[in-house]
Amino acid sequence: VWRDTGFHDGQEKTVLIPGVARVTKRASGSRGGGRPPLRGINDPLTFDAHAFAPFLGYYISEGSPDRAGISIGQTEGRFVESIRAAIRVFPATWVKERTETTGSGKLAHKFTVRHLGLAEWLRRECGEGSARKRLPACVFDWPATAQRLLLQALIDGDGCRTARSRSDRAVYVTRSSQLADDVQRVCVQIGMASRKSGYDNRGSIL
Repeated sequence: VWRDTGFHDGQEKTVLIPGVARVTKRASGSRGGGRPPLRGINDPLTFDAHAFAPFLGYYISEGSPDRAGISIGQTEGRFVESIRAAIRVFPATWVKERTETTGSGKLAHKFTVRHLGLAEWLRRECGEGSARKRLPACVFDWPATAQRLLLQALIDGDGCRTARSRSDRAVYVTRSSQLADDVQRVCVQIGMASRKSGYDNRGSIL
């Protein structure tokens, strides 16, 4: 049941992501060696939690890290524009969007963000693989308004909403038991009634 009863209102309103040292296989002074990387992609980052929350939700539901950054995939018609808006938290020079037609004829979008520190932070704080995903610890200290934005993006990616009788309800499905526990913890913090149960041996449903 979507309602904010004020049980929790954290004070951590920023997200800090450390920078990383640039690694190159070419020796300084060699042809092409020692060239600076794309400006900013190794630098520390600071985000407002409200601005970062939608991106984090879509990443956890639909994204994965790689050696140079992260990627988020989505088929046409399901929140593509919302993901595109969430990605705007990063400079445009770091972001690429590619499209391709799937075997079923649908248009698939892939968004990539180049930032080494972001990829490392998400890998460390969120885990890798759908069965090992989790919420970063800092999320539990966010203001309730930022937590709600995170939940909305999570449900856009791996859930659905239904309207029954007098209350709006949402369902979130994940293969990760830890992520299910984390999402339920956020629900409790913002005063949302929730229930966790198994679902066809494929994961947990809230």
